[in-house]
Amino acid sequence: MNHTRFLIASLIQQGLIPEDKIPDALRISKLTPDKTAWFSFLDRFLLVVGAVLLVSALTFFIAYNWTEMSRLAKFALVEACIVLAVFAYWKVGTQQLSAKIALLTASLLLGVLLALYGQTYQTGADPWQLFFNWALLILPWVFIAQFHVLWMVFLFLLNLSLVLYIDTFGRLFGLFFVSELHLFWSLFALNAVALVVWEYMSQTKVWLQSVWATRLLAVVSGASITIVVVNSIIGASIYAIVPWLVWLGYLGVLYAYYRLKKPDLFMLAGGCLSVGTVMLFFIGQYIIDSAIASLAFLTFILVFGGASSKWLKHVQKEMQS
Repeated sequence: MNHTRFLIASLIQQGLIPEDKIPDALRISKLTPDKTAWFSFLDRFLLVVGAVLLVSALTFFIAYNWTEMSRLAKFALVEACIVLAVFAYWKVGTQQLSAKIALLTASLLLGVLLALYGQTYQTGADPWQLFFNWALLILPWVFIAQFHVLWMVFLFLLNLSLVLYIDTFGRLFGLFFVSELHLFWSLFALNAVALVVWEYMSQTKVWLQSVWATRLLAVVSGASITIVVVNSIIGASIYAIVPWLVWLGYLGVLYAYYRLKKPDLFMLAGGCLSVGTVMLFFIGQYIIDSAIASLAFLTFILVFGGASSKWLKHVQKEMQS
């Protein structure tokens, strides 16, 4: 599909397809969705939205009727919905999308149940424990469902619990990342490992071949390590070599995989954005004088932006061939 899209776009840019024939070319190449594709999209979209709204409705219903409902009624209602969702997963057929959505609904409802338990009995647990325990409890369903959206929910819960843990204790396990950047170091490590594992597993698992999921993991990990390097520049610790080595290693792996093995313009563009951001801060902190700052910044943006755009277009042409 990507190859066809690039080819059609190249033919249009070269004027080889008449303007009045472009809609026909897009329709014949199936780049524009037909009626069947639209119905399929709407069916999936409404299914996901319906599941999210169901969980939201149950949550707000209990919250609104908190004083009128007994403890038994609250727990029975949530647990009954979880049982029904799991039953639907088994009844519909484990390979159907609707069954996977049902298990996703059960996973979200489990979080509602944990929140209800904590609020009812005032356990005094830290917020990070709720999300971490939630992630651990849905892990069997995550493996069973073989559904990339549920895997992303699991990783989101891990990221959120990590953020809340560091916010509570100041650092991860009290041992690592002894600086104000321990949060970004931790987020980078978690999401970079998740990205590597995801890409490796997707070579044999078709259901993991989701472009948006890997790109989201790359955005979080790339943004985190970029913030670390930028902070080392602003904090006048340019000679702290570790952040720079990790950042350069990350970019090297990113280039080697998404340029040579699995070409992806989004990933390469993200790498260019990271390089441009770091170089802007480096120039502003160590090279230019304040009197010519604006001119230097503008010149760098134009030159680097133009070079990056030209290189990405060259990569795009290679992907089309």
